[in-house]
Amino acid sequence: MIILRESVIHELKNLHGQANMLPCYAEARGLSVITEQAVLLLSSEKLTILFISKISNQLIQKVEFNFSEITNSTLKESLFAAATWQFNARGQRWKFRIPTVLPLRKMRHNFIEGLYSYQYI
Repeated sequence: MIILRESVIHELKNLHGQANMLPCYAEARGLSVITEQAVLLLSSEKLTILFISKISNQLIQKVEFNFSEITNSTLKESLFAAATWQFNARGQRWKFRIPTVLPLRKMRHNFIEGLYSYQYI
């Protein structure tokens, strides 16, 4: 999995996000997802979801939601297991598994803190 390198995630953030966004690797869940691998970019104003190819670091789809579009947001977190973030937006339920990957643990921690501090949760 090429996407698990922090440098690749930051490169995607620089190309498709904003400097103030918090990045995080996640796995999309659901029947309608294009690909499982995703990079979530979070700011106080919006969430950007980058769906990434499993065999390369190429962007497949980019989805953006304004903060006000996200409702019914819940986060189930565990210290050693993956966290699960779910929310509704534009009439659809979105679900992401945020795994605990050792090289990316600080990025994961900052993203989850951002969910609380930006009041997504």
